[in-house]
Amino acid sequence: ERWLAAAWFFGMLLPVMQAIPMINLFADRYLYVALPGALWLIADVVDTTARRRGAGLQHAAFGVLAIVIVVFAGFSHGRARKWADPASLYREATIAYPLGRTGWTGLGAELQKQGDFPGAAQAYLQSLAVFPDDGHVRHLLGRVRLEEQRRDLALYDFETSLRLAPAHPNASWTRHQIERLRAQGIRPAPDEPPAQAP
Repeated sequence: ERWLAAAWFFGMLLPVMQAIPMINLFADRYLYVALPGALWLIADVVDTTARRRGAGLQHAAFGVLAIVIVVFAGFSHGRARKWADPASLYREATIAYPLGRTGWTGLGAELQKQGDFPGAAQAYLQSLAVFPDDGHVRHLLGRVRLEEQRRDLALYDFETSLRLAPAHPNASWTRHQIERLRAQGIRPAPDEPPAQAP
């Protein structure tokens, strides 16, 4: 039976061991699927050893196992709370992968939903520091700048977005915004990201 537990553990981890590269920003949930195999193996080894050495050790082993289960449950609860707050989750990703644009873009989108436009703009700018030619992020940044009433920056972002992604799903809306801002006498001002993401 132990071989089956070991096969479960390693078999469940195999898809995320990067033998075939995969892009997945948050992969901790895959460990939860593999853990039953490891716990099954550990419990079987501990139980077999304890049975051979007497009832006292067996009871002590089960006590330790119960504490381990409680600790694991506590960690799982903490991670579940983190998953319930997308902004916190994306912020954690930007710390773990500061040169990965997905965390910055996700954080920007969540802050934008919450109405934190300065925070969203900063996150989008960090994303653009990693990948300057992302027309979609430039479009999102333009929307944020429009909300901030920083119309010169918004115009720059919208025009840059159209140049980088002319087939963007919101291209017609973007063109309308550009025409409207130009008609108001607005002139674009560069909205450039920092030289490097932190």
